Amino acid sequence: MATKTREAVAAERQHRDEIVATTAELKKAEDAIERYVHAFEAGTVSDEMFGPRVRELGDRARTLRAHRDELTEAAEAAAADPPTQADLDVLHAELRELIRHGSEARRKAVAQAFVQRLVVEGPGVVRPTFLVRGGLPVSITEQNGQTAPDGAFRAVTGSVDLGGSNPVSRWPNPAAGP
Repeated sequence: MATKTREAVAAERQHRDEIVATTAELKKAEDAIERYVHAFEAGTVSDEMFGPRVRELGDRARTLRAHRDELTEAAEAAAADPPTQADLDVLHAELRELIRHGSEARRKAVAQAFVQRLVVEGPGVVRPTFLVRGGLPVSITEQNGQTAPDGAFRAVTGSVDLGGSNPVSRWPNPAAGP
């Protein structure tokens, strides 16, 4: 099994710390909303007095929940054991086969499934971050009746343009043949 880097361990710890802080901030917002609701129910405040504030707190709480969920996903990804060289070799072979014989829709779905995040750095400059968990995504392998490996995930629906994507430089171009 491959070993996590110090950076991955530090990233996981940072994400977990941010989750704790975000959860504490979310609790404050939810507690404030609860106080306003109780005061409204008791008739001590009106919607005109604090309605906008309660809506603002509600929006803040939704934003914090979404941020906490993103942090949780990032922490889980950082906590996952990195793929071994054998895992990468198997995945490489599966991708070569898909590129040679798979439909355009399947190739697009696989490309999208491995992209975790896209950062737009400027006009015409987009930097992808890939998340590799081992094997082809479940929805792709199910189309061929194959069984996906443990830890596989489902591809997000939709399509992506494969134009301009760069394969890992140490691997030969699968379309070029062996």
